[in-house]
Order: sequence, then structure tokens, then C-alpha cells
Amino acid sequence: MALFVKGPKVDTLAQEPASLERATGTETVRQAPGGALECETDDLVTRSIEFAGRLREQAGPNPQPIDQAFLDGLYEDP
Repeated sequence: MALFVKGPKVDTLAQEPASLERATGTETVRQAPGGALECETDDLVTRSIEFAGRLREQAGPNPQPIDQAFLDGLYEDP
């Protein structure tokens, strides 16, 4: 699929990163989707690790295995 992106807004958005990396605006726009995916993946990994850590903290120093009584208690009305 060919994609043609050109316009004043795109030029403006590509100028600063291009100057920092000493690359052309075209190269900056070419690399942007990969960088966005990398940031999103890193964020998901970080969030998952933090979530797992919070679960471990809630379990305490001596976590008990989940048994059928515990699972049944999840579905009872409070």
C-alpha cells in the first residue's frame, strides 16, 4: 500500500525530530510508526509488570492457593 503524506502540518511535525536526529523529514516520518509501536509495547510491558507486582503485594508474604470455596465466594452476593 502506497501512502503519500505531504502538507504544512506534516512538515512542521517532522522538523524538530529531524533536526535532533540530523535526518531528513521524510526519514523522520518513515521511522515514526515504528517508534510509536515500540513506545506502546514498552508501556504495555511496564503496566503488566506493575500490575503483577501489585497482585503479589496483595497476596502477602504467604499466599494461599486458590480453592473452590474461594472461587465460589467470588460469585456470591455481598
